[in-house]
Amino acid sequence: MALPDRDDTGPGGGKGPLAGVDRRLLAAALALALLTLLAVLDQHRPTPGSAPPVDWRLPAVELPRTVPMAKAPSPRRDELLGAD
Repeated sequence: MALPDRDDTGPGGGKGPLAGVDRRLLAAALALALLTLLAVLDQHRPTPGSAPPVDWRLPAVELPRTVPMAKAPSPRRDELLGAD
């Protein structure tokens, strides 16, 4: 595998705005610029847990009116468990 010649690469014979610029350095600079841009855009995004807590309560549950309000008769003495 041959190493590319950096003096005369690409069309145009090495002339142009990027003549003499190392491609690895350019790629690293572009990646750093992209990461910086993403960090700036992400700076004001809300994070989980940053919002104030919401105070809420379950609604009260009422018993249905189909159950009679009178007390059920208590078991007789001979119906209790262990009454031999």
